[in-house]
Amino acid sequence: QIAKSVTDGLLAGLSPDGDDLLTAPTVRRIGVVIGKAVEEYSDHVLGWPPQYSCPLPCEYRNTMYIYLFTISMCVNLAALIFFLPHIVQVHKMTKETTKSLRGEI
Repeated sequence: QIAKSVTDGLLAGLSPDGDDLLTAPTVRRIGVVIGKAVEEYSDHVLGWPPQYSCPLPCEYRNTMYIYLFTISMCVNLAALIFFLPHIVQVHKMTKETTKSLRGEI
């Protein structure tokens, strides 16, 4: 039963044009070998897929990067608010110094 379902599944994946690397007889042989190996290993047919869960929550990695991006943006905004008045002041002082050196004042 397992060998037949494996073979049927593999045959369904072949292209109807026949331009696959594997031929239908080869796929049938592979299906029988895989099916027999599964039958020897297992004493019953699984009626449902086994349940697997992530060791960490799946959204953990994305959530961490969102938090890091938010913190980075806050730090950059705070630095801009803190340094912008100083930059403007230095720019004004540079203009005034340039004018006084040229004798325009």
